[in-house]
Amino acid sequence: MKFARIGFLVLLASSLWAAPVVSITATSFANRVADRNTALGGQPFIILEDFEGGPTGGVGISFATGVGTFSASGNGTGGACIKPGGANGTTCDEMHVLNSSTTPFSGRYDTTFGPGGHWLDSNDMTSLSLNLTASFLNLPGGLGNLFFFITDIEDVGGQLTITANDGSTTTANFAGAANYSLPNGTLYFVNISSASGIKSISFANTSSGDGYGLDDFGTMALDDVGVPEPGTYGLVGLALAGLGLLRRRR
Repeated sequence: MKFARIGFLVLLASSLWAAPVVSITATSFANRVADRNTALGGQPFIILEDFEGGPTGGVGISFATGVGTFSASGNGTGGACIKPGGANGTTCDEMHVLNSSTTPFSGRYDTTFGPGGHWLDSNDMTSLSLNLTASFLNLPGGLGNLFFFITDIEDVGGQLTITANDGSTTTANFAGAANYSLPNGTLYFVNISSASGIKSISFANTSSGDGYGLDDFGTMALDDVGVPEPGTYGLVGLALAGLGLLRRRR
């Protein structure tokens, strides 16, 4: 019975850290590297996907990458978005990997430090999701950290919401201006942490004419991200507290 009670306390402690933590930092192109390093606490990291050296142009509504599979729905209708059939098309119905010479969007751009030039563009589609690749889901403790840059959000009246899922969900919004009219080309760094292992991320936009670009998905060095230390210490602390309580009752 003792072990059952202690197990319950550990399970309770786990639930306290179950929901992902989503941190959003406004930055600029010039300061993006310094702001990323600050947000990650100076920890080493690796880039999992920067959209360089792979397919370019239209990539459909399902796109497998080094970080996982992106899926899209809700066709875009923005005046600049890329329509099938060119100008004669009516809606924008697939994601695109773009660069500075192929983009029709003035505020979306590559954020890779050093050689590079490409990013994944929503093409004004209203719903994107990222399901992490199985190799990350099967890590002991799962993938505890995932980060990326996002450009040009909420400048044409749409509100963008990010939802992170690790079994529980956390929803985060950007600090947009009134009526969601941020300046063209605004850049944010998004950092997601979870003690339970991140499974998926979704992006929902209220406007079919207001898209964004995504780039430089990465994680802190895998040795550091299986289970964040604060969660580990919390589990141990609550379990020890439970042991103390049981001993006092004897």
